[in-house]
Amino acid sequence: MQNSRRYCFADIGDGDPCRCVDDCFKVTCSNAMLNIYCTPDCCGLDAVCSNAQRHNAALKLYDTCRVELGVYTTTFLEVGDIIGEYVGRLTAYDAIVEGQPEQAIKQNSGYTMLLHTKSTTGKFVYIEALGCGSMTRLMSHSCEPNVHFQEMQNRSTVRVMAVMIQSVKAGAQLCGIAHR
Repeated sequence: MQNSRRYCFADIGDGDPCRCVDDCFKVTCSNAMLNIYCTPDCCGLDAVCSNAQRHNAALKLYDTCRVELGVYTTTFLEVGDIIGEYVGRLTAYDAIVEGQPEQAIKQNSGYTMLLHTKSTTGKFVYIEALGCGSMTRLMSHSCEPNVHFQEMQNRSTVRVMAVMIQSVKAGAQLCGIAHR
């Protein structure tokens, strides 16, 4: 993620090392339950798990013939799997208030995501993924999503991860809903 303005977030620590054996699942991993993503410092599996940031080679782009590009998977994905990170340039915008001029509202490119975590200076920070970003920004929005964007943190690093909320078979389109 590009952070040229050096926005800082409070350090929440990295949690206690999890005691996972086979994989770090949302319902069993102490880190995942606290929305802390696994790193080698806090994971019994050295962060080679479903709760760690990683590039998922099973994601592919395709032309939807309706809304330009979409994302599908070439393999089975389970509930709780982290399939990617929503990345872009970190920036802060003024809050949108009633009566504000239209050009201020147009700052949202459609690829802009507000972080729930404020910076240490109290600013609202956004991820702007219009000019740069990962494949996750091209997931179609759906009223019946199989992916949601979840804010997670480890120490002072805040990330938004694309997390499976429904198991899907190979060939399924991945559709998201904004993070909660």
